[in-house]
Amino acid sequence: MRLERSRTDAKLFGLCGGIAGSLGVNPAWVRACVAVGVIFSGGLLLLVYVLAAMMLPVEEPQQPGRYMYVPSSRAYGFSGAEPAAAPEKAWSSEKEALAREILELRSRLDAYEQKH
Repeated sequence: MRLERSRTDAKLFGLCGGIAGSLGVNPAWVRACVAVGVIFSGGLLLLVYVLAAMMLPVEEPQQPGRYMYVPSSRAYGFSGAEPAAAPEKAWSSEKEALAREILELRSRLDAYEQKH
């Protein structure tokens, strides 16, 4: 597996998440090792971290049809992977459930307004 920054497991640049993914270890351990390394190297490792984050590519989005959750992509103006579209049947049943819920809430509101 090639070394690249993670799209989904990113706290700052996704570098620790990418390293952990390529090594097959927990990203928390990689982040802890980097933090300890920054302290003991007098900040030199921080410079190496930033340089590596600028040079390494971001991982490619997953193939269409698979779900990929990118929580901060739209919140900060970055383009991220789009989740795969749900089948139309699932949407229609969701719409029906929402319509029933709206009708129930309207009837509750009417009953509340009649009381007060």
